[in-house]
Amino acid sequence: KTKIIELEGTTGSSPANDRKKGFDEAIKAAGGFEIVASQTGDFARDKGRQVAEALLQAHPDADVIYAHNDEMAIGAIQALKSAGRSMDDIIVGGIDATQDALLAMAAGDLDVTVFQNAAGQGQGAVVDAVRAAVEGLGVDLTGATLADLSGLGDLRAQIFLGRDLVVETRDGQARFADVEHHTAENRDGR
Repeated sequence: KTKIIELEGTTGSSPANDRKKGFDEAIKAAGGFEIVASQTGDFARDKGRQVAEALLQAHPDADVIYAHNDEMAIGAIQALKSAGRSMDDIIVGGIDATQDALLAMAAGDLDVTVFQNAAGQGQGAVVDAVRAAVEGLGVDLTGATLADLSGLGDLRAQIFLGRDLVVETRDGQARFADVEHHTAENRDGR
């Protein structure tokens, strides 16, 4: 089995929880892999380095280091290099596709990074929510972006997202409202 060290993000944070859950489920479904150690590196480069040093001493036969972000992956690379390990002997991967990660990939140290586009995902979620709200009203939002919502005219829709947020479109403006405090704010902060 391929032996994996997992460097987790900050304990209890949504990104760390989601990344751990998704990775663990994928590894289990794929078969042939074993997570030999998993410990928090708090999404920080130096903490990632320290944790990787300790876990590599305990598991010198690890084949892969998977980090919940690029900062910890770069910290793991530093730990590997200071231990004299060849970067050809272990696969190191992270998430975020930061500039430093791309440089590490170009240098041949980092094997993989995943581009995490939070702004694009957020805009896509708003468009999907509006699309769901107007379904059946004859408004085609196929391929729409957040900028395209201006074509909705006087349509008014409220979509509850979780417990606290309402997305409201009025005259094509995406608005975010705090349900508990009944306040509203435009996308641009007004």
